[in-house]
Amino acid sequence: MTKARLTEEPYWTERWARAKQLPRPVDPTDLGLGNATDLSWHHYFCSTFEGLPPGTRLLEVGAARSRWLPYFRKQFGFAVTGLDYSELGCAQARQVLEAAGVEGEIVHGDLFDPPPAMLGQFDVVVSFGVVEHFPDTAACLDACARFLAPGGIMITTIPNMRGSVGLMQRLVDQKVYRTHVPMDSAELAAAHGKAGLEVMGCGYRMFANWRLIALEEGGSTRLKRLVRKALGGLTTLAWRVQRRGVRLPANRLTSPYIACLARRSAGPD
Repeated sequence: MTKARLTEEPYWTERWARAKQLPRPVDPTDLGLGNATDLSWHHYFCSTFEGLPPGTRLLEVGAARSRWLPYFRKQFGFAVTGLDYSELGCAQARQVLEAAGVEGEIVHGDLFDPPPAMLGQFDVVVSFGVVEHFPDTAACLDACARFLAPGGIMITTIPNMRGSVGLMQRLVDQKVYRTHVPMDSAELAAAHGKAGLEVMGCGYRMFANWRLIALEEGGSTRLKRLVRKALGGLTTLAWRVQRRGVRLPANRLTSPYIACLARRSAGPD
């Protein structure tokens, strides 16, 4: 089974090949201001995974260079697996796991044509910025859901391209913007429902993170770099304000992320 995509494997492999170093695994013990995004997700996952036992089987879809698999293994004791269609991305994900001293399996394969033995095998399926690269969001979610065991849960996160992050991304680098299908929280939830999943919660995450805005090589100009730097400064300011106890709620306009939690039916499909 194949589906139309806004990005193809060479796009990502070229990006991973340009990277100068491997990413560091998510570290919830780092309480520094620069780790605000990871700490926000850490709190979300601690709440979401409460009661799940060690050995819970977790699959990350789109796991190239994954920073998250070592975290899920160390923090929750999950049995972790990653799937990605970039061979280089898979190799780098294995290196990240090895450097962290963490056991895990990385599978080189396509989301829409995976090894049959993986289907229906996982208690948790997560993705970080995958489904928004497919024009048919529900079809992509349906493909992700096939990995879930009955009663398993799926966590889908995407950048909020209908908010200020999307607006700034469009202004700074339209090429990057066009690789995304802009969705709001309601649209992402509806796509999960269309894929046959029970939506347990869907909403915006964090107040701000304009550091998300990407500037591809070749599209950089001095003005665009200055804009991106200024947005990074605004992000730091917002985080500092929050550190002083000021409540800045997640919202449709400024929030950088949307997260959807959904469940596969425990009965026959």
